[in-house]
Amino acid sequence: MNSLDYALANFNRGLAYYQKNDYDSAIADYTEVIRIKPKYVAAYFNRGIAYYGKDDYDHVIVDYTEAIRIKPKYAAAYFNRGIAYENKGDKNRAIADFEFALSLDPKNTQYRDNLQRARGC
Repeated sequence: MNSLDYALANFNRGLAYYQKNDYDSAIADYTEVIRIKPKYVAAYFNRGIAYYGKDDYDHVIVDYTEAIRIKPKYAAAYFNRGIAYENKGDKNRAIADFEFALSLDPKNTQYRDNLQRARGC
């Protein structure tokens, strides 16, 4: 099995673990994918989701920040990072991320609704 096949196998297994709420195993698999393919943005995104399942918002923010570094116009990563900031009580950063996500995908009602809620509108 070559490294790409191994990375994809770990990624898919991480998905399966996540679906079973086995966040630690999912995180381990996504971490292995990142070790093999450090710029595989979906691994950072999904690992962030798994950290979110553990309410580990600091790691969520780190992973979404890295996903954004790799793919600067990744609206969903801004949105999810905004959710993590909001859960940490950092309303200003949450609003900034929701605004940017909405600027990248202006028709997304979920982004708009969360931005309005965060602003208190």
